[in-house]
Amino acid sequence: MSQPEPTPPPQRAPAPKVQVPAHVAEILAPSLQVGLGAGTVGLFVGAASGIIRSAAPVLFSLVTGAQWFALSSSYYAARMTVLQEMGRQKTITSSDKIKASALAGATAGAVGGALRGPRNILPAIAVFSLVGAGGQVIFNRMPSEAAAEPDTAKSWLDSKWSPVKPLTDDEYTEFIDEKILKIDVEISLVDDKLAELRAAKAAREAGRSPKDDL
Repeated sequence: MSQPEPTPPPQRAPAPKVQVPAHVAEILAPSLQVGLGAGTVGLFVGAASGIIRSAAPVLFSLVTGAQWFALSSSYYAARMTVLQEMGRQKTITSSDKIKASALAGATAGAVGGALRGPRNILPAIAVFSLVGAGGQVIFNRMPSEAAAEPDTAKSWLDSKWSPVKPLTDDEYTEFIDEKILKIDVEISLVDDKLAELRAAKAAREAGRSPKDDL
């Protein structure tokens, strides 16, 4: 009597792949990178603080690194989100950047305050929003390097005390022509001097008597 064939185990359906929207990935990826960088610095700062306080340096390092990661990544993500939404509606201005930085600071303050306890949320929101807005105001007033370098070069070259004068293409061509003309004149004077010397030498040789040669 033949035995029944064993039934194969049911195959599990493959788990659906989670697809992150493009606009979310544009914010999430750089935010995590900023957070990892700040968190790494926080690890060293926390370890140094723990050693100075004669406490557990590993614990201080982990706590500080986690806080710095949470604050920096949440701030960067919130600021990019606000600027992205503003950019869809209009051109972003300096005041818009200040608003975005203030809102991002409030978000980071809420996260940091939540890590330290519910009582610290509102004070942290107020402090971080002011810090974010104030930092953006200072950054907006700083002249950019691209705009500062041409002005610096122009003011230095145009100064009456500057030994260097900027020349246009026509002025440079005229300057080179003058130099070439001066060199031609000097060459002509040298040729005339050589001709005079040859003539004087020929006159001396012609005036020399045959007795002088004996």
